[in-house]
Amino acid sequence: MNLLCPNCQKPLTVAEQYAGQPMRCPLCAGTFTVPALPQTPPPPPSPPAAPAETYGFKEPVAPPSPPPPPPELNFESAPPAPKAPASLGAAPPSGPTPAYTDEQPTFPATPTPEGYHRKYTIWFSPRVLQYVAPVAVFLVFVLTFFAWTGVYPGGVHDAWQNAWQAAFAGYSTDPDAASVVAPFPKDGEPGVDFLLIVYVLLLLPTLLITLGCLALAFVGAAKLPPALYPILPWRWGVVAALNLILLLFLVLQLVLGLSLENNYIAAKDKEVAARAETRKEAATTPQQREDAIDHGKARQEVSRTVWLDLVVILSILAVIGAALMFCLNRRGTRPAPRIDTLW
Repeated sequence: MNLLCPNCQKPLTVAEQYAGQPMRCPLCAGTFTVPALPQTPPPPPSPPAAPAETYGFKEPVAPPSPPPPPPELNFESAPPAPKAPASLGAAPPSGPTPAYTDEQPTFPATPTPEGYHRKYTIWFSPRVLQYVAPVAVFLVFVLTFFAWTGVYPGGVHDAWQNAWQAAFAGYSTDPDAASVVAPFPKDGEPGVDFLLIVYVLLLLPTLLITLGCLALAFVGAAKLPPALYPILPWRWGVVAALNLILLLFLVLQLVLGLSLENNYIAAKDKEVAARAETRKEAATTPQQREDAIDHGKARQEVSRTVWLDLVVILSILAVIGAALMFCLNRRGTRPAPRIDTLW
């Protein structure tokens, strides 16, 4: 029999042998009772036959026998009904997982269990997650033009670098501050950071590919070359891999240190060491304290900005968002996962 699930209003096919029994909907996991089969009305009694006459006498006619009772439905002995798609209680058909489509089914709200007052459900909806990686990568690209690190003597901007300057040995200075304090000591100017060169050069194609995956949700894949169709199911996996590579290059560069930081601290330490060599006698305790203070000042004057911290956070979000989209894409048309919080 064909009916609608009272919870999610989706059409379902149920075998007649389950009539009158509680069932669970495979689409929304809601339980309900299958309607019972209508009783077959008994056939109308046949008109009594004309009395037979025998030698002028009429034989008495026997009253009509009552109709037989309708057969009882035996659900246990009934033969199994043929399996149909989306039938209740049946396992999903085996085979390859269908490709993900942007048309997602609606999910009804399940009742709150007894003992709890409220329930909040968090859906991992691809309609929302598809924006996480593109927006994060775009913001990372914008933040590459902000200062990532610099020299701030006394907390004042003296010299700084963005991602492109740090990669190719460039920097910016404040003319007013530089006239009072030299931004870099002798042999302390920043050099080239090879890991950042790879990072900024790989960031551009990663941004284009990530934005292209988002555009496919609106324009479709009909205008793409047929050679790209086998790659489309893996597009979010490629985006996740590219963003993970970018994150690894960035983290490795930050662990090794940027050239501006390393060269500035090395030049300051070299000045302190040269001053110690000019002493004819062993350094006294006050002189040792002075050298330690100069070492500490050199490290305090070099600082990384909040924009660099935000780039790291956005890079992690881009990897997570693209990975979740890839997992949802591989699930096919199955309902998206969710998290229920009860209190």
